[in-house]
Amino acid sequence: RNRMALDALDALKLGLLSGTLETGALAALKSVAAELADRTGEPELDNVLAEIELRVGVELAKIGMPPKDASSE
Repeated sequence: RNRMALDALDALKLGLLSGTLETGALAALKSVAAELADRTGEPELDNVLAEIELRVGVELAKIGMPPKDASSE
């Protein structure tokens, strides 16, 4: 999960830098953000996942997208 989130953040960064941000990259980032909320039970791994989840949420907020669907709350 964390690798997918980091890859999605990287795709967002590349899209923003090149000026070719695709909706697919945004959809992938939003999907990954929803999956990061699940915890593993391992405190150290959960801390890393929480940091990635926070970063994904920040990046989505910067572009005006909520990190989760309103129906999932």
